[in-house]
Amino acid sequence: MSEHDEATRRKKTAFRFSVSADIDLLKEVVMVVPFDAAYGQTSARWDEVCEHMRQLHGNAMTSVCCRKRFDDLLPAFKKSSLKALRASGTEEEYLERDQLMQDISDMMDIALLRKKAAKLVQERRESDSHLIREAALTGMKRKQAEPDDNASQDEQPFCKSLDSKKGTRNGALRSDQVRGSGREEGGSCAGTTWARVRTSKICIGQSRARSTVCT
Repeated sequence: MSEHDEATRRKKTAFRFSVSADIDLLKEVVMVVPFDAAYGQTSARWDEVCEHMRQLHGNAMTSVCCRKRFDDLLPAFKKSSLKALRASGTEEEYLERDQLMQDISDMMDIALLRKKAAKLVQERRESDSHLIREAALTGMKRKQAEPDDNASQDEQPFCKSLDSKKGTRNGALRSDQVRGSGREEGGSCAGTTWARVRTSKICIGQSRARSTVCT
């Protein structure tokens, strides 16, 4: 089979959406929310939508045609031109499709706002983390730049304590010396007094002896 015949066969078997099929597609979109998928998961969400649509409308349904149909419906709804899309259906089906499109549009707006808010929170966290790192680095640099000043400040009280201890020891030594000299002086004075007493007793004895001889 030539490429032209293959393309013709695919074109003939392409699924033609009706308003009823649009409603089924939009209901699956509401349930699976492929527009709110995480990064890299959008295609998997559309594959899930396609699987549910195949159960309802046959194997001619593909994830590509489901996504393309939704991409056609969304701008048409925003331009209020859904009826311009070629699809057969009743007035009630048109109203239901419009309501589903309105619900999906609101859901997409909310999802977009949520993503923007999450992005802002992430940016603030990154900014705060950057400021914290800068503050920490600045503090480390200051500590590294001031070791000599801190050491000199630590040495000053130590030197003062050594000087005070030396002064206390010198004062104690001087007090001991003064006390020792006082004891020595007191001892010499006491010895001198005792010698004088003994001399006085000797003189008295000699005087008594002389008076006895004279009588």
